[in-house]
Amino acid sequence: MRRLAMQRPVFDYVDGELAVGGLSVSKIAGEIPPPFYLYDVDALRQRFVELKEAFSGSSVLHCVALKANCQPALLRPLEALGAG
Repeated sequence: MRRLAMQRPVFDYVDGELAVGGLSVSKIAGEIPPPFYLYDVDALRQRFVELKEAFSGSSVLHCVALKANCQPALLRPLEALGAG
């Protein structure tokens, strides 16, 4: 079985400030009125690709639950990678 490399955390501290994808959460919060959801689409893509690779020897369709999250900004990148 192939072991996956450790991934960088999606949420991390950069120069003492909480960050997502290397971007300061406090800066984003200053530009977007709360409440809001904050995602790292690059991390989402990377995790999905790793999931597909882990099952590459199998004939499976990786599906995304729309009820759990129906944000087009999250679904389009996954669809482009072959999610159902």
